[in-house]
Order: sequence, then structure tokens, then C-alpha cells
Amino acid sequence: TQVVAATTTAYYRQALLRGDDGSIYTLTVQNTSGGLILSKYSAAGALLTKADIDTSSTSYRAHQIFFLSNGSICVFASSSSPYTIRFAIYDTNLTAIKSMTTIATALSAYSSACALSGGGFAVVFQPSATPLLSQLVTYDNLGDAVLPATTIWTRTGTSGAQYHRLAQLSDGNLVVTASS
Repeated sequence: TQVVAATTTAYYRQALLRGDDGSIYTLTVQNTSGGLILSKYSAAGALLTKADIDTSSTSYRAHQIFFLSNGSICVFASSSSPYTIRFAIYDTNLTAIKSMTTIATALSAYSSACALSGGGFAVVFQPSATPLLSQLVTYDNLGDAVLPATTIWTRTGTSGAQYHRLAQLSDGNLVVTASS
């Protein structure tokens, strides 16, 4: 099944989810110009519905989608020039709960997000080149801020973009990796 007729760069994360009922959710570029589309397919590959998240020519990177603890779907991506990290929340029928919302402008497109077992989600990102920081912010299941941007690491050095990955461990703690 062809999901979208567009070219994506190999280093983009291809976002994909599998629902409890076997449904397949994809987050892809809207077309060759950019944008974002969230699609839902049957387990057999038939398109069931789609949500046009952004129909502009904005170029997005680092796509992520994940289920929140209440069953909703969080869409996360970073637009380029400048890198702006954003999220949206949809139910499993792809009805918008929270439209595309800006978290922050970042130095690197490679921010990362993950669902939290107690509800909501966390995001880690690099806000600027000077100083070289990694910041963490959290939101609830409806997309309302819970913890404002908090610095979790100050890197020594004078330049460079950080590439983050974020995950929650089985004991509830978060693990953040950063390559710079």
C-alpha cells in the first residue's frame, strides 16, 4: 500500500503505530512540498481515514507518533527554517483534540518525545546555540503544559546541534540520550 507520493530523506524518522484492533497509523509528509498528514489504515492496508494536519509547504523532520495513556494519539514533528518543534493530539478516529501547537524554537530538528505512563507526554529539545542546553517540558493528555521548559543538561563547548532520544523506563524514570 502506498502511503504518500513523496520523497523523504533517509534520516527522517518514519512514524508508524499499530492500534489494539490492528489498525495502522502513519504520520508522513503531505506531499513532495511538505506538510503533514496522519492516516489510519485497516490491518489489511485499506485507507480508513486521514487528517490533514498541515497542508502548507512547511518541511517537517523527526516525525513521531505515539499513544497517550488515555488512548489518544500524539503527533510530534519539527519544522525547518527555523526548527520549530510542534505537537497535535487526535483520537483514534483522527478527530483533532488539540491542533498543531508550537512548543519552542530549537537549534536542532532532532528533538524527541514520549508518552508518560501516568498520563501526558514529555519532550526534550535543544533551544539555542548559546548556551548549549537540553531542556525538558511535559504536557497532559489534552496538550496542556504541566512542567514548563526546564534545563536538564548544560553542555560544555561553543557550538553544535544535539540529537536527542527520550524514553520512559519501567520504573517511571526518563532516560535521555544526546549526541552532539
